[in-house]
Amino acid sequence: MLLRHYSVGAWRRLWAALVADVGYKDGEADRTAEELRDWLAQQAPDANVRRVLDDLPPLKNAAGQLLPVERQLLTQGADAPMTNVLLLMVGALRSREGHLPGDVRAVFLGRQRRWAEFLDPTWVDGLIDDYADRPVRDLAARLVDDMLAQSRRVALAKLRTDPATGGLKIFSRLHLRNERYFKTGDEGDSDIGTRIPQLGSLAAQLGLFAVRDNCHTVTAEGRRILETNP
Repeated sequence: MLLRHYSVGAWRRLWAALVADVGYKDGEADRTAEELRDWLAQQAPDANVRRVLDDLPPLKNAAGQLLPVERQLLTQGADAPMTNVLLLMVGALRSREGHLPGDVRAVFLGRQRRWAEFLDPTWVDGLIDDYADRPVRDLAARLVDDMLAQSRRVALAKLRTDPATGGLKIFSRLHLRNERYFKTGDEGDSDIGTRIPQLGSLAAQLGLFAVRDNCHTVTAEGRRILETNP
């Protein structure tokens, strides 16, 4: 769950940065889809996707323990859009068979189905396979298209009739008019709360943690289940 949280946060920051680059309807900074694709593509390194994947830090050590690659990337600055693209790529790699233990992978993906959902790590992994030998800028442009399409799907799913006017009300901050995007407000880029206290309480109830002097310590059973060293 915590590993998946990195991918969710990366999408949120990437989307917020894209919307921040769009102007309001009465201004002059509205954008075409092509301009938004260029916005991210121009920040991509001059390399192909396979080369960037090879340059990522290892996801595991020699003993098979997971390494904090996501935290290493975030030290480069979460405000940089390409940092978040790299986080999405790491999430895609972790989604592959054998990269996470069975139960951990199931929770990481958040589903029991065998096919990808829009923008989930297996979706990104499919894009990596498709774009492996193409420039990273091409993948970046595709991610922009996917974000715009997802925004449209979410907006249509939330479409409601406005009782005051009888017209349709779209709950979205990004709108399309005459093939140009404009915004009615910025999107939040903060991480969704993981509710660590509640997580710790549940883990204590399951016997993974013991609480002593208001501190959580891992129990012997917790070390066995979590496969950590004593």
